[in-house]
Amino acid sequence: MYKSILYSAFYLILLSQTAFAAPYHISAYKLANKAHLKNKNITYKLLPQPIVEKGSKKVSNVEIAARRILKNMETKLDDPKWTTYVDKLALKEYADSKGIPTLKTLKIYDSADEIDFSGFPKDFILKSNKASGRNLLVKDDIILSKRGGLKSVEGENIIDLDTQRKVRRIMNGWGNPYVSPEPQYEYTVPKIFLEELITSKHIVDVKYYISNGKATQIKIIEDNITAHNDYFYDTNFEELDCPDIPYNQAKFKVADYRKHKKTFDRYVASITPDIDLDFYRIDFFLMDDKVMLSEITLTPAAGKHMVNISNRLCDETLLG
Repeated sequence: MYKSILYSAFYLILLSQTAFAAPYHISAYKLANKAHLKNKNITYKLLPQPIVEKGSKKVSNVEIAARRILKNMETKLDDPKWTTYVDKLALKEYADSKGIPTLKTLKIYDSADEIDFSGFPKDFILKSNKASGRNLLVKDDIILSKRGGLKSVEGENIIDLDTQRKVRRIMNGWGNPYVSPEPQYEYTVPKIFLEELITSKHIVDVKYYISNGKATQIKIIEDNITAHNDYFYDTNFEELDCPDIPYNQAKFKVADYRKHKKTFDRYVASITPDIDLDFYRIDFFLMDDKVMLSEITLTPAAGKHMVNISNRLCDETLLG
């Protein structure tokens, strides 16, 4: 009980400092790593893996979607206007302008060197506003993160000063160019932010695939300790005729998501007119019966990796 009260007090203090401050603004739209990208051997080609049955002349919808994404990366996404959707802090402001809730931002740092870990609770999460996988998750003072370069400090105690130095060095590298040739990320001015930590056990990802401005199918991701299962539905949350989708094994009731259909539809309808791309994804999560925006993924699977997940997509309905 006392632990909970202390955590609440900590977050209230941070909220009082940041929640009502001036909104986050990108200081400058710039491609800070333009020279770096010019020196990279960037190609926009599909990986050479079969995604249709041998001998078939049909081009799968997954392949069409992948080629759309690659074409967008090559011809459209090297533009600062997309920062609104890929900069995680700018996205929160965009969502707020649409009346779509997101997780609270508690504090923003220009550099990891500004972070004083001694004032943090035992459980917290720090994130980069740029790209994906750059998160520092700590529970009971122990680092649980593996991605974002943090594998080397996984399992270490954040209270340890040497660990803090290593973590700051890693986090200061989060602003470096993204590993994938997705140019939309390189206009983001890197920041680190402390975000409201999700403690609910009732949270599920709900992802909408968008083709030519219309939602075509929904993916619900069920996570638990032993499995990671994807379930696909049409936009009415009805089961699709997908091979190898074990609907009977789902631990959730799809009716719990269907009852929020109007909310999902309203949020999707408010976003799609703003994004002039022929294929992308809008990601929500449902937490304790509340729909919240997670992210907007302009280049699902970086295009070329769509072939790797083709067996987990409902090909017939992917493009509507």
